[in-house]
Parts: sequence; C-alpha cells; structure tokens
Amino acid sequence: MIKTELIFSTAEAVKILRNLGLKVELRDIPVSFYTHGSTAYVDMIPTWVVENPHTGQSVKVEELFNKYLQEKKRTLFLQPEKIEIFKLFEK
Repeated sequence: MIKTELIFSTAEAVKILRNLGLKVELRDIPVSFYTHGSTAYVDMIPTWVVENPHTGQSVKVEELFNKYLQEKKRTLFLQPEKIEIFKLFEK
C-alpha cells in the first residue's frame, strides 16, 4: 500500500462548499458516548453540516468532503497522462 496524506482544514472545506452556493452551518449534533460499566449518554457536539440540496437533510461537512476527495483521487491520480509521469524522472 502506498500512503499519502492530504490535509484540509475544516475552514477550507466550509469555504469551498459555501463558494458553491451550498448552505453550510455549525449545528449541535447529538453524539452518544459509552463508558465502561454504564449506559450511553448523549452530548450535543458542535459540528459543521451542509444541507443536501436534493433532500434538505444535513450531512456532516467532513463526510461530504472526504467523499469529494475520493472522487477527485480517481480523476486526478488514477488516470495520469504519460508525460506527467515521464517528467518525474531525473534526466
């Protein structure tokens, strides 16, 4: 496996999505926490969400942006032009 890490800040992802005209907001989302020997408790955690323009439902920005990056991986990196690769070799 070849591993490469791309890092985007939440602010960058929010800006990209907002620039596309999507509704993005910080909203308290219920999250369940489990501790040893006790039942789960729910706490409200501020989370960036984007509104799905088709359904109106909220989607976590992180999840949508990761999906976007996976799509971009296919088009940017898995279909390279021959000249792009050849330029990487030392002459």
